[in-house]
Amino acid sequence: MRHRVIATLLFVSLTSCASLQQSNGPHLKAIFLKMPSPEYPYNARTLRKEGSGSFRLFIDEQGRVVAIKTLKSTGDPELDNSSIAALRQWQARPGTKREVDVPVKFTIGSKPPGFGNRSWQSATPSVPAGSR
Repeated sequence: MRHRVIATLLFVSLTSCASLQQSNGPHLKAIFLKMPSPEYPYNARTLRKEGSGSFRLFIDEQGRVVAIKTLKSTGDPELDNSSIAALRQWQARPGTKREVDVPVKFTIGSKPPGFGNRSWQSATPSVPAGSR
């Protein structure tokens, strides 16, 4: 069975130099070229651990994530580590140095249609409808 994580991207705030620009789901594809979702660790899934947190990505001029700061822990070190591992792989479009705050949410929800009685552990990053 294939397990994926719900990495709900609630908002992204960009800081470039002294100005602050608010951005959300529809702008993510314009900002990032590569946005892999965190893996939901097996142990966390079996123990039905859930959590949401927020991480700040520090991006250089080439669009590489050079550092990550935990703003709010998910409440579980495994979920935090999985989030950080995935966020390190994100790639932004080249530009000025900037900081991006990314909220992440791990949930174990009800099964989607067509999945019989199997348990379901989430979906993919959430981007509001109409932005794809």
